[in-house]
Amino acid sequence: MNTRTRAAKAAGSLDRVHKAASAARDNPTVSTNRPADACVGLADEIGGFDEPLPSTTAVSTLAPQDPSVVGAALSAHPDVVKNRPYRLRRARSSRRRRKPSKRVTLELGGKGPQILLEDADLTTAIPIALASGFANSAQACIAGTLILVPESRQDEALVRLKDHVATLKVGAGTDPEARIGPMVSQKQWERIQSYIRLGIDEGAGLLTGGEGRPDGLDRGWFVRPTLFTHVTN
Repeated sequence: MNTRTRAAKAAGSLDRVHKAASAARDNPTVSTNRPADACVGLADEIGGFDEPLPSTTAVSTLAPQDPSVVGAALSAHPDVVKNRPYRLRRARSSRRRRKPSKRVTLELGGKGPQILLEDADLTTAIPIALASGFANSAQACIAGTLILVPESRQDEALVRLKDHVATLKVGAGTDPEARIGPMVSQKQWERIQSYIRLGIDEGAGLLTGGEGRPDGLDRGWFVRPTLFTHVTN
């Protein structure tokens, strides 16, 4: 299977890609809130317009999943002049294989913890910490999914964390009371389930949540909001 065929398969619904491309005509930057491997047809779709886009138009995507597919498609496309990959090793190999080389901006980011100090007001801090972790259904590179708590406040913090998670309703975006939506795809849902199983198998304490869908949701790629304790940092 060649790169173009794989990219087309990963793209899924071209209708959504077309909408993003249409938006790009009127906006300098288009940000798509879906996995990058579902957006690799965007450059081709933009190129299908009768009139060329402004030279300043940029297309960005959040939460990339398969850089081997996405990076190859973007690197090979003649109309993409610059990439900002998240994974340095694959970015380098992509540049070596393809000529001419494209301009590249690299992110030197990583998983930074949320740190609760001894004197933290947990009534305020816990909701903020969980909102950071579960924002966009936790499908963001900046999601605050690691919380460090002083041992002296650990018991209190765990009670408050569990209690607050219980108030976060999981549901579709059309539900005004829902605070956590679904995973973007079945593949992503299955990946999260495997991570939950891995956490349990490796001995982390399951504070709340676990495998499967939340109560009352028997379809859709919804995940039970899950918190582990005593994990290795």
